[in-house]
Amino acid sequence: MIRAVLDTNVIISGIIKKNGPPAHVLEALFHRRFIVITSLYLLQEVERVLTYPKIAKKYRIDPEAAEIILSALTVQSDLIQNPTSSIKASRDPADDALLSLAVHGHASFLVTGDNDLLDLETFRGIRIVSPEVFLQALPTFPR
Repeated sequence: MIRAVLDTNVIISGIIKKNGPPAHVLEALFHRRFIVITSLYLLQEVERVLTYPKIAKKYRIDPEAAEIILSALTVQSDLIQNPTSSIKASRDPADDALLSLAVHGHASFLVTGDNDLLDLETFRGIRIVSPEVFLQALPTFPR
């Protein structure tokens, strides 16, 4: 089965915008079409963004709904405990944590909307792709 790291921007976009590639990636996840790899750091980042007052108000994100989403992500993920990183590969040092997570989690894909990561295209055999490209890689996902 395909193993993938989802960048926070993909998860948040999928939650906020109910239609479009990021939402379809989350739908594929909840239908167990792939295994998501995550870490406590990534889950905390998603929670932090979902509970920003400005975002919660603008997109009407209910705190209980945010908790349900985080619980689902946690339950359906392969949780990697604090992947250590000496990786320095991205133009944005904050993105190196995602690369480290993908390496430690034996991911096939890192799915992101971040151009700093997308410009890398691959890293240690891991394909770095947009949600659109990732969906095409899921052979059982209805298109």
